[in-house]
Amino acid sequence: MFGEYNKIAIRGIESVVPKKKVDNGIYTEQMGERKVSKQVRLTGIRSCHVSDDTETTESMCAEAAGRLIDRLGWQREDIRGIILVTQTPSCVMPATAFRIQKQLGIGENCIAFDVNMGCSGYTTGLTIAGGLLSNLETGSKMLLLVGDTVTKCLEENDIQTKMMFGDAGTATALESVPEGRLLYMQKSLGEGCDAIFMKDQKDHFHMDGMQVFRYTINEVLRYIREFMEKTGLTDDDIDYYVFHQAQKHIVDHVAEFCGIDETKLLISYEEYGNTSGASIPVTLTVNQNKMQGGKNRIFMCGFGVGLSCGIVYGDVQV
Repeated sequence: MFGEYNKIAIRGIESVVPKKKVDNGIYTEQMGERKVSKQVRLTGIRSCHVSDDTETTESMCAEAAGRLIDRLGWQREDIRGIILVTQTPSCVMPATAFRIQKQLGIGENCIAFDVNMGCSGYTTGLTIAGGLLSNLETGSKMLLLVGDTVTKCLEENDIQTKMMFGDAGTATALESVPEGRLLYMQKSLGEGCDAIFMKDQKDHFHMDGMQVFRYTINEVLRYIREFMEKTGLTDDDIDYYVFHQAQKHIVDHVAEFCGIDETKLLISYEEYGNTSGASIPVTLTVNQNKMQGGKNRIFMCGFGVGLSCGIVYGDVQV
């Protein structure tokens, strides 16, 4: 699926991570220094932020959204939508988006719902929000919230996986404007649905790492090439690239295939690990000082759970 929205702008992004930062060096006693060093070297992940019982997807996304609304000076009654993309909601029903709507004090003239999506969740969320906003009057506003607490779903003794994943909650402000463009592509490969799997909230996270890696280096790279051909974009049209922060080996491989100058590649995995769908907005916010002031032309690509891939290109204000 490929398309374009012509009157959508990304006005700002906020991210919240748990207070507890876990250095992967603490696992030396359990795994041995050699194994820990090898994994850190391969994945590039030195630490992750891990949530406690009081820190949830809901609380972190609500905090990020509150900060963003205040920073932009938005009036809550002007917000027409709250989309929460998460695999770790607060409850089965109602959608956690309603609970956040209540916390933020946003009125009834607003659509609120959850989307169950992981690694490609941010680009999927942008595509959904853009579609809704494109049918509303100029000046209409919407919040895209993306977050997960994957660390609460990991097996206690699965140290290698624990060394890769962190938690986060994010908020992105979108607005219908007279001029603005978002290009998007969405792909899904249902036959790989079991590659990353968790039956329910009582189950543990399961991942076939090799299947996901093969999907990335084969299908995702093909999707990127297809997107560039369809849009006619070149490297000169892009200020920065942000890929899902799966791990260093995967991000480097994608960047090398695309011929990306490392000065244009934004990363966050070193300190924050793989934060699932939140990894792209987390990466954008932690690199705010590196980016040019005002709008930046950003190429964003999320891939993973599903198996799925989403690509979005447009002007982004952080």
